[in-house]
Parts: sequence; structure tokens; C-alpha cells
Amino acid sequence: MTCATLAATAGAVVIPLVNSNLPENHDVLVIGPSDKAVAEVCYHNHADRVSFGGTWDVNFNGVTVSAEVKVQSTDKEGAKNTEENITLSPSVGYIVYPADDARADVSDGQTHTALIYGGLS
Repeated sequence: MTCATLAATAGAVVIPLVNSNLPENHDVLVIGPSDKAVAEVCYHNHADRVSFGGTWDVNFNGVTVSAEVKVQSTDKEGAKNTEENITLSPSVGYIVYPADDARADVSDGQTHTALIYGGLS
């Protein structure tokens, strides 16, 4: 599912990763329902915008997912932040499956989606 489709789903939570200088067309973190798992998480790296590293928490239906974003420049002159490395860490009792989806390099204009399973205590 795309981030836009997930964001439009009833109950989905959208966290815009934006600062006051760039109020539009920002990177976004979304969590919402999934027909396959406890939740689906989506990260979208908007093209041609300055990105900011940091850690953001998003909550949905009893699960919290922390998304750590590290900005990397793949532009040879180092002038643009064109790729972000993200790490998704769900709360205790939940997992990202497959495990490889817990980390991703997300280029400008690209999206990464992961499924969250679990709910065991």
C-alpha cells in the first residue's frame, strides 16, 4: 500500500516530518491498519526538500513504532540530501517481518513500507 493510501485509511496516524520553514511537501511517517498484520508502517522521502534526521514515534492500536532517520548525501558535490537511512523499531512484543524491512535506504521520491506483527506479552 502507498503512504497516501495508508494515510487515507480510517484510523491511520500521519506524522509529517517538517519544520516551520518548509510547511508543504514534507517527508511523512504513517502507521495504520493492515489486512496481513497488526499494523503497516510507511515512510515517504519527498523529493527536492531538505530532510531532517532524528527519531519519531508513531502509535496505532496499542503498538508504538520508533523511526530513526539518518540523512545521507548521495550527491557528489554534497549539496543535496537525497537519501535517508531509516530504522523501524516496534515496541516490546512486536516485530517487523521480514526483519530486512526494519532498515532501508529511501531515496528522494521513494517510499518504504513495513508490516508489524505480534502483540504478545
